[in-house]
Amino acid sequence: MHELKKFMRIPLVALFLLAAAQLPAELFNTQLTQDERERLERGEIVIRHINTVEKICVEPGTSEEIDTIADAMRSTNANYLSEVLWTLPVSANERLTDLAESFFRDMETFREIPYYSEALGKTGPLFSVADLLETETDGAETHSTARFCMEPFEPYLARLYMRKTEHTFVFLHTNTEKIKLAIVRAINKDTMKAGIAIVRDGERWIVYGAGGIRGPKPRLLRKSLEKAFNNRIKDFATFYIQKVQEAESSALPAEHPQDDHGI
Repeated sequence: MHELKKFMRIPLVALFLLAAAQLPAELFNTQLTQDERERLERGEIVIRHINTVEKICVEPGTSEEIDTIADAMRSTNANYLSEVLWTLPVSANERLTDLAESFFRDMETFREIPYYSEALGKTGPLFSVADLLETETDGAETHSTARFCMEPFEPYLARLYMRKTEHTFVFLHTNTEKIKLAIVRAINKDTMKAGIAIVRDGERWIVYGAGGIRGPKPRLLRKSLEKAFNNRIKDFATFYIQKVQEAESSALPAEHPQDDHGI
């Protein structure tokens, strides 16, 4: 019952020393630079704004959970694309997959994610709407439908997929209808995907997240649109990583209530 207490009690230097072992060489391809690999081995958060599937840094076939996320990005041929990588020692949080499941079951947590808009110069919610419509659990897998809204876009429906075991976790969000900006179609169905995978590798957790969109890139707005999307992925990922880092003394509840606030 006290596993989650350990994280905040371990000195930061000790966490970095525990995380400093070599990463599995076969997991990453040459797109991951040596500097990024070293930062990851030190336990730093590595965010890669790559905007093309050719630069995805994970090697197919080494992890089913990570492949679920990376393959989803490849399937959209995303031209707005970011990856987020992180590692932490298992001793820092032995129940990380339970913690991740509790976060992604809670729709209210989605509405808490802050997003800083450089264009507007202010911070607001990343999702102004995040409502669960229906959900079904079959063993380790959960399939759900939810309605989201990321302003200034109009609300849209999304399919949520989640699978958890003791040593693995995967979550994937996919838009299931076109997303419009005013009356203009901005993003086609099944072309905006975001997800996270957690896998245990020995005494280390490896966290891989990615978000991608296949969308228009008008020449005059290209840089501002890329920055706006990449900042959304960065804010989404860092919010959840901070939630892990800030895990307090209370243990997770034994069961997750199935109501209109959670998956």
